[in-house]
Amino acid sequence: MTKDFTQTITFTSRKALENKGLLNFNGFLFRFVMQIFHDVTFTTQSYKEPFTVQGYFL
Repeated sequence: MTKDFTQTITFTSRKALENKGLLNFNGFLFRFVMQIFHDVTFTTQSYKEPFTVQGYFL
């Protein structure tokens, strides 16, 4: 990684930590998307469990 890239990452993470409203919105958006993902996988009645040994990553 270049120095500019690491500085950009640091700056972006610092701005995200300063902006609490945006951080809370991102957390809400993440929970919302994961809830939809859970509902979709639950209603499909798949025999494979996601994120386990018998799941999608084999």
